[in-house]
Amino acid sequence: MLKLMLLPDSHIRILAAITLLLLGFDVHGQTEVKNVYLFDDFQDATIVTGSGNRLDSQINYHTLYEQMYLLKNDYRIPLDEKIKIDSVRIGERLFLPYEKAFFELLLNDDVALFRQHRSKLSETGMNIGYDQTTKTTSNNTINFTQNPNYISSDGIPAGYVLVNASQFWIRYKEKLHAFYTAKQLVNLFTELKDDLKDQLKLPKTDFSQDEEVVKIIEFINTKI
Repeated sequence: MLKLMLLPDSHIRILAAITLLLLGFDVHGQTEVKNVYLFDDFQDATIVTGSGNRLDSQINYHTLYEQMYLLKNDYRIPLDEKIKIDSVRIGERLFLPYEKAFFELLLNDDVALFRQHRSKLSETGMNIGYDQTTKTTSNNTINFTQNPNYISSDGIPAGYVLVNASQFWIRYKEKLHAFYTAKQLVNLFTELKDDLKDQLKLPKTDFSQDEEVVKIIEFINTKI
């Protein structure tokens, strides 16, 4: 079974105060999103613990906190940090714990492909007149309570927008490597440089589409 190790402190308790550092980050062409959750609604899901126990529940993935949340009595609560999670299956989609997040497994092969679903808060900027706004590039800090019942699909703090900051990961020879562009992927497989460049052009791979990236990783698996 494919596993990713979950660190003991990977989940932060609900109502714990956190600080998000907004560094004027490069969003790599990412777009604004309206919902902090991966799915529009909570989905039927199965949690498998490290001991093999199974729990059926309604779950959604909070992309800002990178945590799984359960819906219980109309309250959204995080998975208990004390429970070692082996996997979470939401419909046909499988999520595996890694550090403080959950990665979705897109392809299980010698070169395995994962997607890290995440979002970040970005300051919208101040109006400077003439219908123009400024974007801050200095370090900015926003403090709020980590409570998904407060920050929800329609509860983004005033003055901020939510942007997609997802990226892909591959696991190859027991090591994980992140990438979000064709160039970064090619650099991970320099021995396949020419083949990969040709494959990425026929047609040009859209890295915003999971299925297109899966096809490229499937191609790599035929060459290694």
